[in-house]
Amino acid sequence: MFILALGLFIRKNALYVPLGIVFGLGTILLDEVVLISMNKGTIQFANILAAPNLFSPGQLVIGGQNPPLGLWATYVIIVGIYALLIFALIKFWHKKQERGA
Repeated sequence: MFILALGLFIRKNALYVPLGIVFGLGTILLDEVVLISMNKGTIQFANILAAPNLFSPGQLVIGGQNPPLGLWATYVIIVGIYALLIFALIKFWHKKQERGA
């Protein structure tokens, strides 16, 4: 749904088609970049926000540490965050369409 919500703002199909792959790779690479700091709190935060945990909770372990709150709690937090992002993007797009932009 998140990719579809982002797709509302992209007019060209050639840019929209690879968006899912770019987003997936970007979130994995972003989580790995967070590991450079090697701060325990940062690693736990990265474990909670890792987008691949939406599809397979617990399969992606960042920094050798399991998610701090357990798999189910982490999954619920991730779903909540992405649901809020999707809602905000669709609401913003809808207001933009009402204005005729």
